[in-house]
Amino acid sequence: MRDCHGKGGISNGNNNLSDIETARINDAAVNIGIYDFTLQWALSKGFKFGYTCVIEGMAHLVQSLFNSELPHSEVLYQAAQLICNEIRPDIRENKKLLISICYIALFFDNPGVAFFDILRSVDQDEHGISLFQRYMTQYGRTFNGVQMPHAKMMQILMDDFIERLDDLLGYRPVHLKEVIDNC
Repeated sequence: MRDCHGKGGISNGNNNLSDIETARINDAAVNIGIYDFTLQWALSKGFKFGYTCVIEGMAHLVQSLFNSELPHSEVLYQAAQLICNEIRPDIRENKKLLISICYIALFFDNPGVAFFDILRSVDQDEHGISLFQRYMTQYGRTFNGVQMPHAKMMQILMDDFIERLDDLLGYRPVHLKEVIDNC
């Protein structure tokens, strides 16, 4: 249990395994319990950790790289960090790695469940770029009826983007293809 503002915390991620599996089976957000140590109460259905918590958590982490005094609430904006503090305290200070975990989770159909899976899979010395490369090449999805790695899907989407931009502008910006190929 982690102390939140000196008065509460979220349920330990290891106790959430049944909630994670329920969310995986039902393609739903993960239920996260909340505990208040001051008032001594528990709310087992505190909040749902899914797409919105992942994307807002990622945005909060990026913003915090530039401004550490952000007035964001813990639930929603800092939920990803709170979960990391419980499950992987060894990486909780690595904001860039947490940003990568959130970003990768958004490639999956259920980002909340994926966040937990990715968080647990991170090697102690792994950094965000290597984690991203691993997930883009070793994990995939069905896209346009074909099973493929995420990296292949992204290449198809980027090629489609270039074609549509060409059509929209009536010409191809000179270095656009080179920039995209180097992403």
